Amino acid sequence: MIEISFKEHEKIINALHQGIPLIHILSSQKGKTFETIHLLSKHLSLKETLQALHTLSQATSKLFSNFFKECIYPVFMFLFSYGMVLFFSHILLPAMKEYTDANSFVIMYILEIIYSTILFVLILLLIFRKFFWTKLELIKKITTIRFAILLDSLLTISLPTSQALEILSQYQSIQQISLPLFENLQKGKTILEILRSIPTLDTSFIPLFQIGLETNTSKLLKIYISKTSFTLSKEIKRISIAIQIMAYSSVGLMVLLVYQIMLMPLNMLNSM
Repeated sequence: MIEISFKEHEKIINALHQGIPLIHILSSQKGKTFETIHLLSKHLSLKETLQALHTLSQATSKLFSNFFKECIYPVFMFLFSYGMVLFFSHILLPAMKEYTDANSFVIMYILEIIYSTILFVLILLLIFRKFFWTKLELIKKITTIRFAILLDSLLTISLPTSQALEILSQYQSIQQISLPLFENLQKGKTILEILRSIPTLDTSFIPLFQIGLETNTSKLLKIYISKTSFTLSKEIKRISIAIQIMAYSSVGLMVLLVYQIMLMPLNMLNSM
């Protein structure tokens, strides 16, 4: 099974011959996946750990990979259009100054300003993403769904909620939820009171979790995971469509403007 599952199976088999457990070999690698294995394998079996990883992948990683696949081409088209605007504004139009009117320059410069502004804003968002990233509803949902999946994995083996939260407080990508939960529970606050005070938590999680505390927490966590996964897929689809519309619209506008500019010398010849 190891030979089939891993590219570097020889290294793993050699490590096994040296007496190192498989779970230790897997969890010693770098990355979020191996961080999750390292965290959960202390309390879950390898099978349960891999099931939790699969659920995490389906709920978040797969959504983002599909989103990036759909957006790569439109983003390339947008950047290509921006390059064409710069080329026409600074190289082609000045060379055709005798055959073009002032309006062409104005339109191109306006387009250049619009494109540059959009690109500048996107770069700023990437640079300063830490300051606003967790405030986005989409990111709140993704963080909360990761928290719900990992919490559900630990509750299924009948761990007390407080112990499960103590374990999750060590998991970096969901610490903004799990850490204040664990710390404030130690101070005697109620779990619902703490949840309502966490700004990075998806608010739709609270009523379902409250029902779960009275009935079956694990079952209500699964409902939240299923419901939010569906919502996330719809939201990411809408964002990708918006990016595609912006990119293709910019390309269409560029084609029309270039066509008009290239026709200007011919129109001047016809009018002579």
